Amino acid sequence: MIPRRYSFAVTGTPLKARIEDLQGLLRFLKLEPIGSNRAYLARLLAEVPTFVRVCEQLAARTVKAQVESELVIPPQHRFVVPVDFTAVEK
Repeated sequence: MIPRRYSFAVTGTPLKARIEDLQGLLRFLKLEPIGSNRAYLARLLAEVPTFVRVCEQLAARTVKAQVESELVIPPQHRFVVPVDFTAVEK
């Protein structure tokens, strides 16, 4: 509902899980009429070559091995802080 000029979506969900789950992403990206109409999505999914062409224009697919060198996660530290509870909290 927030007005926007551009939309980006990042997902870790494999397409092979349930291809129909793309409906929410397509709706968010405002890709109409596919985003809001299940019949259009079903028709697109039935025509695999067309679906592949649409995905190639809209998406950039990477796997972990392709982007692993770009990920710089700082070292993490764990701190255990003891907390004393009152009788009511216990």
